[in-house]
Amino acid sequence: ERGGVVFAMAVYTVGYSLLGATAQAPLGPLDALGIGLFIAGSYLNTASELQRKRFKADPANAGKLYTGGLFRFARHINYFGDVVWATGWAILTANVWSALIPLALAAGFTFFFIPDLTKHLRSKYGADYEAWAARTKKLIPFVY
Repeated sequence: ERGGVVFAMAVYTVGYSLLGATAQAPLGPLDALGIGLFIAGSYLNTASELQRKRFKADPANAGKLYTGGLFRFARHINYFGDVVWATGWAILTANVWSALIPLALAAGFTFFFIPDLTKHLRSKYGADYEAWAARTKKLIPFVY
């Protein structure tokens, strides 16, 4: 997974840099939105992962499903954070083609990563996972 993340970050960095290279306009309100989304998404991703890591590090939680912290809002809040920060970065490029990156990311999560992870979590945690899934949206808090 670490290698995939490093590769993805390289693709984002190069892709967004190339797509935004011709932007000439001074910073404006849309850029402030992009920066805000980047910060919010980075927080959602990183804070949720740190919360889960602390939970899993406690021997008393061995074998337990983590459903607290930011994961109480969406089962894959970390993925949602990725889509949010990628959207913010896309806005900052001022290039409409940049929208393809967060859209592709959201599609990948929705159609590939989440279904695979759902199967794994169902088989590992059973009724605990089913209870969490019944009360918690998949990706977008309160929506989906």
